Amino acid sequence: MGSDDGQTTPGREGRALKDLGEQLRDPVLKSSTRVLILISLAINGRLGFVDLLGLTGMGKGSLSNHLEKLETAGYIRTRRTMVWGGHRVVAEPTEKGLAAYGSYVRAVKELGGSATGRNPALVGSRSSSPSIHPISRRPATWFPG
Repeated sequence: MGSDDGQTTPGREGRALKDLGEQLRDPVLKSSTRVLILISLAINGRLGFVDLLGLTGMGKGSLSNHLEKLETAGYIRTRRTMVWGGHRVVAEPTEKGLAAYGSYVRAVKELGGSATGRNPALVGSRSSSPSIHPISRRPATWFPG
């Protein structure tokens, strides 16, 4: 593909989209809830079951199902510990989970970086990308434009 046939050769954006598409072929990562869980764990290091319930807004059974699928696929590990008053379940990302998160971040940066050069709404904005803060902190406020 060259300039002779009227098509452009895919650059960084094309590679980023291809990498993201390959990663999303994994059926476990086709759920936005599981991607949210994985990203949250990668950012925070580990979260308790109750934290994840609040984050996702899901019921206990649904969240347990999502965590089980992520753990079976090797993206996270869960630990059950005994605490005063019962058990506590804590989830944390594995190396595979952190690698998947890193791939998402790289792809979004590549795609976001190309968008700021082409999208007038993003040019001159306060920031070219939203800040991501751990769950324990107040969410970032970011609006393009």
